[in-house]
Amino acid sequence: MRIRSGIALAVAVVSLGALSPRSGMACSCGWDGPLAIVGPTRHVMLRGMVLSHDRNSLLLEVAEVLSGEEGREQVRIWGDTGWLCRPYVERFPLGSEWVIAANHCTPSYGLSGTGWKSEPDSTTTDYYVSFCGEHSVPVSEGYAVGWITSSREAGALPDSVALSDLRSLVATWKLAKEKPHD
Repeated sequence: MRIRSGIALAVAVVSLGALSPRSGMACSCGWDGPLAIVGPTRHVMLRGMVLSHDRNSLLLEVAEVLSGEEGREQVRIWGDTGWLCRPYVERFPLGSEWVIAANHCTPSYGLSGTGWKSEPDSTTTDYYVSFCGEHSVPVSEGYAVGWITSSREAGALPDSVALSDLRSLVATWKLAKEKPHD
């Protein structure tokens, strides 16, 4: 497998997203780990292009379903409203390509399971993305760039993984998830 460190543009997007002034968290969550850890725990992992933004959501044109089940060509993914543990949709520029590990929105999603709904217009076929770990990585020139297998330690550069290698990694994650535990 070929893993490289640093495609400049994608590294800049990842780094700037982490340092943006709006990244000051109003929520409280730790970093749950790289995509290799958090990805297999999400309903879907999709690769696609951002078509539009609408309030705190984005419309993603699905190019590939890496894990989970999704048959639609376009899906809505919800981001932050100012206090949720999610990235702002501005992190995903129009026309940019991403790998996103996301969960379905549910009617009862909200603070402490109170039944309050964070996106009044969302449906259970929509998704939301978290920033409590590496749930989204940009794709540039055929490489996914972000903390995919390595941890984001001080001074560490994000991984740069060819999409063909990412597919192989995701396949091993699926096998590990399906394997019975002793």
